Amino acid sequence: MILLYKFFILTFFALLFAKPIDPVGSEKSVLISNSKKKSKNYKYYELDKSGLEFTDLGSFSNDDSLRIKLYIREVIAKEKKEKQKFKVDVSLNGSSETVSFKNKSMGKHVLKNRPGWATTDAGIWFLDVKYSDFKNLRINRKSNEKLIIRTVVDKIDRSKLVSRTISTINNQKKYKIDTKSQKSGKLISRYWYKLEQNSDKLKFEVEGPTSIRVFSRISNPSHNSKANDYSLFIKENGLDIGTFSFSSELSSLSNLNETGEKVSKWRTCWINVPKGKHYYTISKGSFSSRENSYYANTQDAIIEDSSNTYIRVKRYDKD
Repeated sequence: MILLYKFFILTFFALLFAKPIDPVGSEKSVLISNSKKKSKNYKYYELDKSGLEFTDLGSFSNDDSLRIKLYIREVIAKEKKEKQKFKVDVSLNGSSETVSFKNKSMGKHVLKNRPGWATTDAGIWFLDVKYSDFKNLRINRKSNEKLIIRTVVDKIDRSKLVSRTISTINNQKKYKIDTKSQKSGKLISRYWYKLEQNSDKLKFEVEGPTSIRVFSRISNPSHNSKANDYSLFIKENGLDIGTFSFSSELSSLSNLNETGEKVSKWRTCWINVPKGKHYYTISKGSFSSRENSYYANTQDAIIEDSSNTYIRVKRYDKD
């Protein structure tokens, strides 16, 4: 399963190594360096109207979980002091999402051999994918700014993390969902919270640094998988993290304990929690159409979703 996730500066997972990757073709590249530490150069590619395409992530085994990280900057004149905003379209294996970045100030990095020009702080986005599932990654410009992009691939090792379920701070009702084990045939029961209306909110308190994993599934899924798209809108300390988009399908093994109602297979997203106490709010996401792309950091054009969304949240810490 392929998910799109927003990246936070504090990375908790054990990332074994990081490797920059190059796009297909002879794309134009630039070098940038820290204005105070010019000994280290970073290679970025210019994002023109034709976009950038990546088809080779490097050498990994088919079972490896990988994180693709995008560092996106706008090239600006040094005298430009206003905060900048820009957006790009990111497509992984044909699944597309428009990603917006706002309030980007001039950063510490400058373009090598181009006096008078600098870059903004990086807008950072990441995508997690299993190596055997990867086909291609495309990035297209959705605004007119001069953008440059650096793409890095990390291998993720989550095997040494211990998980535990966390509860909401507003003591909301839990619903039991039963799942039949494919190996033993026994029923395994888990408790989930329910988002019924678009206005419903689940609130969690999390002490960092740690990572949380948000599990979600919808009620009464259709046999038509295109009708099972849904999204979650998540905030951290009252500030937008973004809209996380999912596509699911009917589960033949799970149902609601109380009513026997069918549910979809679960989907997840990961969030890295910085040091200190933080508060996360989860609600139903917004979309203009179940068949159109979803947009990060916006809840415009909300369409009422008649299905219930069930949520579980677990935190993962080092053993």
